Amino acid sequence: MADDPVPLLERFAELDALGVVLDRAAAKCGGAVLVEGAAGIGKSSLLAAVAAGAAERGMRVLRARGTPLEQAFTFGVSDQLFDRVAAGAWPVRHLTPSAGAQAPAPTDELAACHGLYWLSVQLADVQPLCLLVDDAHWADEPSLRFVDFLARRLDGLAIAVVVAARGGSEETLVTLRNEARVLRPGPLSKGAVVELVGATLGDADVAFCQACHESTGGNPFLLAETLREAAGRGLSPSAGAASVVGQLDAPRVTAAVEGRLRGVSAKAVAVAHAAAILQDGCELRLAAAVAQVDLADGEEAADELARAAILLDERPLRFVHPLIGAAVSRSLTPGHRAWLHERAGRLLADEGVDHRRVAAHLLNAEPGAVEGAARVLAAAARSARGLGATTVAVGYLERALREPLDESARAELLAALGSSELALGRGEALAHLREAHDRLIDPVARARLAPELVRAMLPGDEAGEALAVLDDAADAVRGHDPELAAGLFAFGAMITETRPELQDRVRDRLVRVTHGAGTTTFERIAFGLLARHRMERGEPAAVVVPLALRALQDETEATRSPLDFLPAVVVLVQADELDVAARVLRGQRETAVRRGAPSDFALASALETAVRLKQGALREAEGTVREAMEAAEFGGWQVGAMSSVLMLSLVLQGDLVGAETALQRTGLTGAVPNFRPYTPLLEARGRLRVAAGAPREGLEDLLETLVRTDAGRSLNPVGLDVRVLVVRTRIILGEEGAAREMARDVGVRARAWGTPRALGLAYSAAALLERGVRRVDGFSEAERLLRRTPDRLEHAGALTALGSALRRANRRAEARPPLRAALELARACHAWPVALEAEAELKATGARPRKVIRTGVDELTPTERRIADQAASGASNAEIARTLFVAVKTVEMHLSSAYRKLDIGSRADLRDRLGGLPDARSGERVT
Repeated sequence: MADDPVPLLERFAELDALGVVLDRAAAKCGGAVLVEGAAGIGKSSLLAAVAAGAAERGMRVLRARGTPLEQAFTFGVSDQLFDRVAAGAWPVRHLTPSAGAQAPAPTDELAACHGLYWLSVQLADVQPLCLLVDDAHWADEPSLRFVDFLARRLDGLAIAVVVAARGGSEETLVTLRNEARVLRPGPLSKGAVVELVGATLGDADVAFCQACHESTGGNPFLLAETLREAAGRGLSPSAGAASVVGQLDAPRVTAAVEGRLRGVSAKAVAVAHAAAILQDGCELRLAAAVAQVDLADGEEAADELARAAILLDERPLRFVHPLIGAAVSRSLTPGHRAWLHERAGRLLADEGVDHRRVAAHLLNAEPGAVEGAARVLAAAARSARGLGATTVAVGYLERALREPLDESARAELLAALGSSELALGRGEALAHLREAHDRLIDPVARARLAPELVRAMLPGDEAGEALAVLDDAADAVRGHDPELAAGLFAFGAMITETRPELQDRVRDRLVRVTHGAGTTTFERIAFGLLARHRMERGEPAAVVVPLALRALQDETEATRSPLDFLPAVVVLVQADELDVAARVLRGQRETAVRRGAPSDFALASALETAVRLKQGALREAEGTVREAMEAAEFGGWQVGAMSSVLMLSLVLQGDLVGAETALQRTGLTGAVPNFRPYTPLLEARGRLRVAAGAPREGLEDLLETLVRTDAGRSLNPVGLDVRVLVVRTRIILGEEGAAREMARDVGVRARAWGTPRALGLAYSAAALLERGVRRVDGFSEAERLLRRTPDRLEHAGALTALGSALRRANRRAEARPPLRAALELARACHAWPVALEAEAELKATGARPRKVIRTGVDELTPTERRIADQAASGASNAEIARTLFVAVKTVEMHLSSAYRKLDIGSRADLRDRLGGLPDARSGERVT
């Protein structure tokens, strides 16, 4: 093996660099290193040296190695890293119930990466951690994505990650190269070759050493193999022997290994072959069983192979070098290799080991050779799919379909294959799903497959046929599985609600589902969809809100995603039922933290931001959406659509530079995709352009927003705010006629919806086009209505407009009270444009508004305040980071900023400066 002293001495620079990384990790300045190079160049030797150096520094070392066989073993390398933790070999402090002292069993790859990340963080909180992954080019892709996930979040952690791999184009390794320091060990120098030849064969001639250097290219492993072969032949390192060195070099490793195998017993050969099939780290008893020798003979065979420099003299069995193992594997004929995999698969299945390990062998066995192979492969596919390794799942299923199968089993496998292919966007998914659907006899099984078949059909614009598939499936199961039938109808509504030509059919489906009591998940989702559907078609809030509330009657239900609550929450926000919406979303955020689901946390937070904006809590809205975006980025998700809420909160605060920066980061300064989640971004961009003095460009965005919002939805109250802004912008541009038309439209929609806020907006829009007393009366009525709503910002705007109208009517004394109230309310909302307008109007009445004195606590951003509160309550940085789905370094950054603004030096002073801690229920601060 390439752990000789000379190669290590040659790599002093690499060892020194790795030592620096370990020192920094021990000091909570974690880092990642990728050691890349050709096979045999000494990567494993460097990792062995790193392990020793980490142990000397008091670090906990976790190791794993990739193998060709286990590439299809989902999270196999991760399992290796944390197996001793899972077995309780090390104590773990401060673990929350959702992140116990073992690798998690999540439902998707992102959740798995997130769980493993926090397990690493908490292990490092007890003792600095060093994670070593050798032969990463053979590691499974999900594990590599976890390593990359971790490597991008090491700043501030006592974790060093060192990965060794052959140079290649694997996508995840390409990403890792961008995050890690890359070391590429070079070949041995001529001097090192001379020293190593002398140490192995005795005093050597210069010509012999030169031949060795040229023949092996300075590759340590190949040099060691060449010298071992020379010693075995009794070759003297003389000038005369230099000419035969080329016959011993690297391309002949396989031949050399075959020669060594010919020199050992038949039992030893069988054990070597079995070890090559089972891969490094296999138990001797398993290798003996696969080789069909008893354990005593297996022990003797392993010793014999160690003397022949094929296996290491240790247990479990490991080859001297991966290249030796590969050479042994290449010496097998295809038929013999398949037979050994059959033996291995059968033995492992009988022992009840993880089906993923069994499946790895069955992939290489002949179809029909192992009883129950299709069942094991299907189980492995389900596991892989559940963890996000869908490509791996497809491989298992394709192989399973080559087994002898009855009609039912073949249909089930085709269904699973088509579903996996659909997730990957493969065109063959539709054909496989159609075939599975045609083969299935059980109506329930057909019904469960129908949504997948429909998803595959929709890109081909087959919506009508797709609905027919769902209707037939629902009719077939309604009698004995009403919840499944309801789900199919609800799904049909979801996939067609954006198609105007199908709206009547959508409504019919929702009505049919909501004839039930609303006790099942699908019925509750359908109630939410029906509520939004009726709202968008002009039915009043008094009719729609009860439907939305029925959708949320079990708001603590462990649903798959906040998306299940989205339609109902949208309705409640439009209807000013903000307390209920906030409670639901707060619960969803808490559930996401417990599950370790950053995407759900991000979505719930983004929705909560809409509630904050409706309350006029602009700073809180900004903080919440920034948390949502950080969580989304932490989970590797795109945040373009969320930027709209951030932009809107910044525009309303008057931070046009910040809003423009947020817009630029989306890259959507031109065309915006006609996709529902991006419509709010179009609105935010329009608001920004109007506020920045470009009303014509802003108006274009606002009008396009309304086109998209109104598509197929008559009297939709969503977008009333945009319509009022269009009225204002039309007036600025001198388009009074168009402004009056839009104001009338606002009135029609507001009266149909019937909430005080909607009606208040309608009076405001109409008053903008009036003069004198009629203008005062209009804004007075708008203020009266908006006072009854939780929207403090719109109320502040109405108060400002009323005061301004009174002043212009030369009623200055009457103008001052609403303007003072507007100024205080706008300041509380951090709505500085409204505050400045109210202040200017108040000064014009002859009043002198008081200045606002801001304390250090007032200067804290919402995120800084939230983190400071948690820190003051005793939470560690790692615990705070986990609840917000951010990196520990991000928490440290926010705390440092908070300390500076509060003029304190540590956590100990936080509680006093914050004025106590917020009560979990009331929100009041308790000292």
